[in-house]
Amino acid sequence: MGSAVWAAFDSAYSRWGGLREVFDVRGAEGAHVVLDRPHEDAEAFATALGEARLVLEEAATVVLPPLRQQREALWRRIDAVNGQAEAAEEEYAMVDRAYWSMLRAEPDSDAVDRLRWDRVGAAAARTRAFDEVTLLSEDIERFRELVEAEENLIASRLRAITGGDQVRGAWGTPVRVSQTSWGITDSPYPGAPLAAGTTRTLAEHLQATLSRSVLSRIRWLADADPAAVRKWVTAHPDFPSAVGLVDPARAAQLWATLAAASNSVRGAGGKPSRWVRGPLAQLFALAPLAIGNLNGIPAAHRNAFTRQGLTHLLANDDLTDDARTKLEELERVVKRDRDAALLSVFLDTDGAPRASVAWGDVDAADQITTLSHGIDTDLGALGDWTGSAKRVRNELGKQLVVDGAVASTAVVLFMEWDSGRPTTVHGIDRPDAGASRFARLLEGFKQANPDAQRNAVVHSLGTTMAAQAIADHPTLVDNAWFLGSAGVSRDAADALAAQIGGGEIAVHAAHASTDWIAPLGRSTNLGSTHAIDPQTIRGVHPVGADGGFVADFGAHGAVGEAVGGHNAQRSSNPIFWRVDDVVATPRGTTPVFDTESTGYLDKSAESFMHLVVGLADAARWGKAA
Repeated sequence: MGSAVWAAFDSAYSRWGGLREVFDVRGAEGAHVVLDRPHEDAEAFATALGEARLVLEEAATVVLPPLRQQREALWRRIDAVNGQAEAAEEEYAMVDRAYWSMLRAEPDSDAVDRLRWDRVGAAAARTRAFDEVTLLSEDIERFRELVEAEENLIASRLRAITGGDQVRGAWGTPVRVSQTSWGITDSPYPGAPLAAGTTRTLAEHLQATLSRSVLSRIRWLADADPAAVRKWVTAHPDFPSAVGLVDPARAAQLWATLAAASNSVRGAGGKPSRWVRGPLAQLFALAPLAIGNLNGIPAAHRNAFTRQGLTHLLANDDLTDDARTKLEELERVVKRDRDAALLSVFLDTDGAPRASVAWGDVDAADQITTLSHGIDTDLGALGDWTGSAKRVRNELGKQLVVDGAVASTAVVLFMEWDSGRPTTVHGIDRPDAGASRFARLLEGFKQANPDAQRNAVVHSLGTTMAAQAIADHPTLVDNAWFLGSAGVSRDAADALAAQIGGGEIAVHAAHASTDWIAPLGRSTNLGSTHAIDPQTIRGVHPVGADGGFVADFGAHGAVGEAVGGHNAQRSSNPIFWRVDDVVATPRGTTPVFDTESTGYLDKSAESFMHLVVGLADAARWGKAA
């Protein structure tokens, strides 16, 4: 096609050039100049078609033939491998029946011994056949990934081709159109190569690549030689931290595949932890966090695998004293609270332990509310934040009873991110990194429990983190409460305003007049990259925090106390500016400690009472009033 178009344009141009020899119109001497632009565009378009033809010809002659050969080889193996597996299964079943029949009839006969050895041989043959099935599955998956990579490469090369696609008006000025480069258009059919079907940012490409790589490694860990698995897991202690960034939809597919494997066997009673044979049994024994940290799979199974992984982490002699203390406290919490589910646990790249814990059944709950902390907070504050999470759920349950509402709830504590120290509060890197994990966690809830309402309750720099996640993932949550916000970025503020205006989310913000720390996080004078106070965003509902009567709390309303500073909880673990962290305070450079006072999430705080009423309203009506 490119050759034909090119030849046609060349012929037209040769005639075009002779127009001046045929026509000499006085007063229109510049007509041929006016016609040069269409000719140049046509020539460029023909050149682009030629370049595209070369790309496609190379794909057809160099790329596709070996892929076609691989596909045919795999196709031939499918029937053979399946046939061998079915024959081995039937042989084993036949020998097994004969063995047990003879054992019951003549337990002391030589035939029993002979059949016992026959049974062992048949079992070994069946295992080898099933190993071939697993190997074939892996080869098919690798082939699929190879095809996808080649498709994306072809599409990216086509996208780079331009020419003749700039539409111009009568006076030569560019006219904006939706199609301005090659290879970017709506996919005409499901399953088209991603790069040809849509635009994708570098971050999205890296996330997809990470998901594929991690899932491929998990498949290997599930079936490889146990000694090799142990060696690899020991050499890569940071791998469990990458597992939580996998696309939950793909994680759910992997889980379903592993659970449905023909050699996967669960023990008596069907308990989530009772995988006694097959890929999940090996993962549970050798690399439990490769499954436990996946978002999008059933929480009961995650809980079983992560608890096993926590045991493995505590058995590590290389743990620092600080990390061991925090992990031991985490273990005490999940063992003490019978309704607690450990959704994730891992060591960050700096060796700091991170985790998420749920109270209630996130797979069946009508409403899932996720809490997260602010600056300078990690698992060392697990006690305070566990108390807040359980308090929210308990008081919400009471409020729902008073309101006559029937709704099941779960509350999740998200402590998987590094919120930094006061010296880093003005940057966006840490909130951005936390936002990626926060979004994956909530997308996992959506995957496993799509009908549940999802809410976020975040404090301090956690509001910056959550705002980034919500801005980048519309419909991530239905309702959000920002408490003592360290500010949100301009892009996030604009996205929140648009989502609020579109009815996608309801956002509430509380700021106590005595909280002088939160504004420091928003200060442009101190270089903040997230200077927008969420209370100023169009459509955000203000929440009282300075003390007052909350009419709908409980059966008859109640007076809430004023929040006395920046803390989320009463100051058993006070937040303060250390001497080496001080940038500026209202009192110069003298370190100022938050005195013990009511926090935003204290049971007696006005802000907490408004939160409980709002969550109850959201459970009943979908959005908090």
